[in-house]
Amino acid sequence: MHNTFLVPSSTSGKSYTVTVDRDGRPACTCPDYQHRRAARGEFCKHGREVVARLDAERRAASVVTARQRIEALMDTLYGPVVS
Repeated sequence: MHNTFLVPSSTSGKSYTVTVDRDGRPACTCPDYQHRRAARGEFCKHGREVVARLDAERRAASVVTARQRIEALMDTLYGPVVS
């Protein structure tokens, strides 16, 4: 499964398509990635931005999930909290 994102350029006003593969590696349609970074296995700034945002979303989701598990365990042990 691939995730595809449209990322605006900070300098040219254009937008580039960043596709992230299953392993979390981004590929971008920008000239920097196409002509320089892809051959070296590096990410461009658009790819780094997408990966950073996806990582932040995963971290936030795992915190929520962990909190939900703790709350469920507390409910099981002590009953629901009444406000």
